[in-house]
Amino acid sequence: MSPNMYAIPIHPYRALFKLDGYPAIFGIRVTASISAWIDFTLIFIVLIGQFQATAFQLATASTLMWLPMLLLGPKAGSLADHYPAQRILFSALAIRGASVLLLLVAPTVELFLMAVLLRALGNLGTSPLPLAVRHIVPNALLSDSLRLSVSVEQGTRLVAPMVAGVVGFFPAPQQGFVLSAVLTLFSLPFPARLGRVMARFATPAPKAPTPTDNALSPWRVLMRSPQLSVTLWTSVVYCFAIGYLEPLIPILLTTVPEGAKSYGFVMGMTSAGALAGAHYAPRLHTRLGAAPLMRGCLIGTGVATAAASGIVLTGIGVSGWGIGIYWMLTGALYAVMLTCLELAIQIHAPTERIGAVSAKLQNTRLMALVAGPLLGGAAATYLGVGVGLACAAGFAVISAIVLKIWAARRDMN
Repeated sequence: MSPNMYAIPIHPYRALFKLDGYPAIFGIRVTASISAWIDFTLIFIVLIGQFQATAFQLATASTLMWLPMLLLGPKAGSLADHYPAQRILFSALAIRGASVLLLLVAPTVELFLMAVLLRALGNLGTSPLPLAVRHIVPNALLSDSLRLSVSVEQGTRLVAPMVAGVVGFFPAPQQGFVLSAVLTLFSLPFPARLGRVMARFATPAPKAPTPTDNALSPWRVLMRSPQLSVTLWTSVVYCFAIGYLEPLIPILLTTVPEGAKSYGFVMGMTSAGALAGAHYAPRLHTRLGAAPLMRGCLIGTGVATAAASGIVLTGIGVSGWGIGIYWMLTGALYAVMLTCLELAIQIHAPTERIGAVSAKLQNTRLMALVAGPLLGGAAATYLGVGVGLACAAGFAVISAIVLKIWAARRDMN
């Protein structure tokens, strides 16, 4: 009989934090996520309450938050494959610190918007983390690492805006950026610790592009791998569908008795659903596989949206609770999809290009999330909310069928 037969197994999360370097990865993710969500909320509170910003200035601020990721995201990911993680992370912290200080003291809306752009540039600094996870986290703990990451992200998304909302009631809400400044200082030890761990792994010196580099360009890697290509297009279609639905729900909230006051409740339900989805996603991934599970998320979203469309078109009363439950389901499915995507990157992307491939995937999904609301808003304006929801439902289900046929041709599930 083995002496370890009755030993108590170590919880996966405890095992993760025993890995040398993982606490630093976790610390970077947590502080960056909390800071980003607090700043995201405070930026609009300050623009509206303190600077009395115009609609154009508010739209400009929203665009500036996404612009660096759209334009520079793939480049940042490529740098993470060739430069030391410590250098990139410290550079990002310096940019974040400078932007937070400018947000804190900016006397005019123009300088404030410049600080918003600088703050968005600082968000690119987490690009070395996929490579760090590849080197540090063994495959046996990979799904638990991703589950923890998604849970932290969604929990932060739920709590941080509440904190920022409380700060918004202060006489000078601009002072709330002190919270982000403190978080930046608190996160300073993590890059140094992670850099010492990552120094054990060889990092090639930057060099001129070669034919081999061109063959390993992020887009070619994505298209040549059946697992990555199917995962990419399924996630892009799903993100487009979610983006399409985003402007329809606030419009629908105006028709319920609770009105726009229930918007915060709906967002909280979305995060609660995402937390549940992140918890069960690794188990579902093991049983079903990435491609079938992601198509199931598309079909589930389509069916739920079809039900919502039917309720609107038939004139049945819609309540804030009903909309909240719908978005809780949507949030759970999104967390499952995101977990499948991250697992596909960690398992199938080549180590020497994992940063660039991860950034390319994120960049492509972001473009879908930006384009979706534009089409969704147009559909709500010209077709009505009910018909717009029906279009989204049909798009999701038909896309799942098309992706199934394509996956079969590429010898996948």
